[in-house]
Parts: sequence; C-alpha cells; structure tokens
Amino acid sequence: AALADHPLRAAEGCAVHGRTLRRVDPDGALVFAAAVEEGMILRLARVGDPAAQLQERLAAMRGSAGSDALIAFDDLARRRAAQTAQSAARVGELLAQAGAVGAATWGQQSNRMHCSGAFVGMALRQVGLQGAP
Repeated sequence: AALADHPLRAAEGCAVHGRTLRRVDPDGALVFAAAVEEGMILRLARVGDPAAQLQERLAAMRGSAGSDALIAFDDLARRRAAQTAQSAARVGELLAQAGAVGAATWGQQSNRMHCSGAFVGMALRQVGLQGAP
C-alpha cells in the first residue's frame, strides 16, 4: 500500500518513467515490473486522486469532437493506487461511461524505455465522407 501511495519514478535524461514494484522476495530483494539498471536513480512520487486524474485524461482525449470508441491500457499499479485511495469503483464507472475496451497491463513501451504506472488510451472517431452513401 505504501508504494501505491508513493510509486517509484526513474529519470532518464529529461524524461521520467514509472517503476512498479511487483514483489519483495523472502531474502529482501525487490522485483520490479520494469528494468531497474545499476546507476539508475529512483525517486518516490506522490499520487493524487486516481479517479480525478483519469477523468481529466479522458476529457482531454475526447476533446471537443467527442469519440466513438476508446481503447485503453491501464497499468496494474494505477489499479492498486485506486484501490488504496478507495476510488476503484469510480475509476471503473469512468471507463464504462467512456465505452473503454482494453486491458490491464504491467506497463507500456515508450521508445526504448518500459514505463509502468501509466494509462495509455486511443480515442477513435468515425468520420464520414461528404457525399458518401
């Protein structure tokens, strides 16, 4: 629960990428969902209200034109954070209202870096051609 409240972030150049802790082994070793390499600096981040953040992201994705479909990939770390914040039901409602289909993931690939703790979505809109039957 503590890591859901304060997820780890790794800096690479100007970019910051999430690092989700999957488990702690009996010997105390930390097992991450994404690579943590020697020399990488990890920092604790603060998480706001997951439902409010998702609502803002969905509104930005829809834009002024709206969307007909939403393909969404939500990281399992975000789900844990929503459960800890007791907003998991609201997150589910928002995704259902948006008509989202997709999957829960252990992260996404961004260029050469694997990112965890992210929400990735693609809003689709049907556009008709003028004069088309």
